[in-house]
Amino acid sequence: MQMVTVKGDGSIGPVPNPDGAARWLTERLEMLCRLTGQNGTPDAWIVPVDTSGHECVCPAVYDSSTDTIRIHYTPTEDDIFDVAAVDGMLLHALGHRHRRARTRACRWFGWALAVAGIAVASATALREDVPPPLLAALAALTGLGLLHIGLLVRFHWTAEASADDYALDHGGPRPILTFLRRMVDDPVSESALPLARPGRRISRIQTQLWAGSTLNTVEPSLPPDRCPSLHTAQPVISRGTLTLCGVLDLCVLALVAEAPLYGYELRDRLADRGISISNGTTYALLARMKSAGHVTQD
Repeated sequence: MQMVTVKGDGSIGPVPNPDGAARWLTERLEMLCRLTGQNGTPDAWIVPVDTSGHECVCPAVYDSSTDTIRIHYTPTEDDIFDVAAVDGMLLHALGHRHRRARTRACRWFGWALAVAGIAVASATALREDVPPPLLAALAALTGLGLLHIGLLVRFHWTAEASADDYALDHGGPRPILTFLRRMVDDPVSESALPLARPGRRISRIQTQLWAGSTLNTVEPSLPPDRCPSLHTAQPVISRGTLTLCGVLDLCVLALVAEAPLYGYELRDRLADRGISISNGTTYALLARMKSAGHVTQD
């Protein structure tokens, strides 16, 4: 394991040589696999690509057939890596890996349908009078084929969103949002399918975080006598929410006093104790407590 120090701005480097950079990327992938609880570690292939003129649209691509992640990396002298962007990229690829069982099942289902369809069609073509069982089998295979096409479309349509959600759940908002923001101005990324465009994905994640945040408890329309002003500071957040905020501070301090924790570990331990909060609430809480000097970040 290479010993690297993450600087205060969340970067490492400069990395003196391409081999060291490739080795660090591979080791980072292994660490994230352990943290996310995935079984084993996929093979990592470093694929040099020409990114002149624009950044690579898919810096890390997962191949479910070979359980391999291809990391598109162009070595330069004295590389500097943004750790958050790298983590977002790798966690996104691991999100695709998390779906590999369903992807393989869908693929094998398609092959089985193709073989059965060929067999039934051949048997039907050799007969002048097609018996009802063959007609029923042909109709059933047609229905299953349409179902398979629908599954393929749904898998393809939701693949990027599902991988983004996986990265969000296991790494918090910063890595995946940093990764996506790096691709916003890339012309190749913006020419992709609408749901796969970085800008659309960023908006979706931000909306999801806001919907799950405890700050999203402001009443949409307040009567005039409850409108907050400089003279009448009426609460627009419920008393129960304010009480929970105070309780959460104490719970977080008690847990981090036992051992250093990642954000998702803290959320899971709170859930084990009966306090369920969203990712957006967890990281907003930690940011507020860090600003107040109650917790520190390594």
